[in-house]
Amino acid sequence: MRENSVLYFCNCYLIMLDYDKTIDEVIIDFINNEPKQTIDELYNECNVILNANKEIQENEVQKIISNANDLDIDTDELIDILRIILLTCTM
Repeated sequence: MRENSVLYFCNCYLIMLDYDKTIDEVIIDFINNEPKQTIDELYNECNVILNANKEIQENEVQKIISNANDLDIDTDELIDILRIILLTCTM
């Protein structure tokens, strides 16, 4: 079973922030390296999470943080990143 797209993004791409890349550069790398279906899945999952009520939103983001590999980030930071993903993937 494939992990959700947000968790995949966190595990495979968000780690690049530790290597002096900006979040925009990380998202562009994702867009350039992943198939359209994966990009669409990430966009859709971000959209679902961000459109949920605050309690569900925080719960879902906390689950992602808990299941991600070595992700040292708080809930608000990841929510901000999800918003940036939505904006970047629509360009």
